[in-house]
Amino acid sequence: MKILQKATTFIHPGQRESQEDHFLINDMALAVANGKGRLLAVMDGHCGDTIGLCLHDHIVTSFSQSLFLCDGDISATLRRIFKELDVVCVHETCGSSLSVVYIPVDDSDDDTAAVYCAYMGDSPIVVFDRDGKLQSSHLHNVEHAEFDILSIAEKHAAKIESGELSIEERYLSIGSRYLQLTRSIGDRHFGDVLIREPELHTFTANRKSIVMLATDGILVQNNIQQLYQHLIGMAGRGDTAREMGEWVLNQHAFDNTTIVLQTFQ
Repeated sequence: MKILQKATTFIHPGQRESQEDHFLINDMALAVANGKGRLLAVMDGHCGDTIGLCLHDHIVTSFSQSLFLCDGDISATLRRIFKELDVVCVHETCGSSLSVVYIPVDDSDDDTAAVYCAYMGDSPIVVFDRDGKLQSSHLHNVEHAEFDILSIAEKHAAKIESGELSIEERYLSIGSRYLQLTRSIGDRHFGDVLIREPELHTFTANRKSIVMLATDGILVQNNIQQLYQHLIGMAGRGDTAREMGEWVLNQHAFDNTTIVLQTFQ
């Protein structure tokens, strides 16, 4: 696939007093295999916006350097940048989710493109793929990430028994600190309790495909898959990220809300 359509974006604080979301869109043109493409990312900070800003400022350089070091291997590059960014933010009290998509493009007339996704936290990535299937990332939080919770409970059984760590219905708690996420960047007070590895998936897109990255402010309905279907349906009818975001706000969205929408037609 030679080119991608321009991505559209929406960002709004919702009903919060501050904005802790950030997003990034960067077209890459590097002299390495898979070096031409589009890098998309969203970051949802908590306890402040310092981590989101740090990730925003480092991710392009980290991706560029890592793609060379990994000889154009995109999946290896994504794993490497998450590890590198985690080290950069390891001492930060605040934290953030990070969801990243890279779509390489080339000069061929092939009508398809690969969509590489990597993410930690609960900022969803939703892909309407080549086969007309709706694919979505897992939400790495206590309410939805059963596998993560089982892994944390098994690894830190001694901390749970001593009362140092508590796994509640919607939160992890250590002392007076509470955290919804099971994976994040930063959050040093939760140290090795959190899972620090990203989850990776690769999808195939065609001219009719849609890719949406968002922060969890879009989650305004209990039926999440139905919500994704509605939003992707809006995009399929030609709505932009702004129109989708305004619909979300009209559902009484409380949290910071960010949408990055990539289409291929």
